Amino acid sequence: MINLYDANSNARLCEITEDQLQYLQKEMEEEFSEDQDYAITGMLLDYFDGQSKDLLLIDGLADLFKLLRQALGEQEELLVRWARE
Repeated sequence: MINLYDANSNARLCEITEDQLQYLQKEMEEEFSEDQDYAITGMLLDYFDGQSKDLLLIDGLADLFKLLRQALGEQEELLVRWARE
C-alpha cells in the first residue's frame, strides 16, 4: 500500500496506486533519488489536467489531481510525501 500525506501536518490524504506513484516520480522534480516529497501548486495541477492522454491511461489519475487540488485549497503550495506501508 502506498499512502500520500500532507508533509507539513502529516495528515493522510489518500492511498495511491503504483501507476500513480510512477507518474508523480516521472513528472515531479526530485532533488535526490531517494526523495519522497513533492511540492504541489495550482499551476502544476493545471499542467497535469492538460495531459489528457495520461489521464486516460492511468486509472484514477484525474481523481488524484482533484483530491490534490482540494487539499491545496487557497495555499500557494502543498508539500506532499508518499510512503509504502
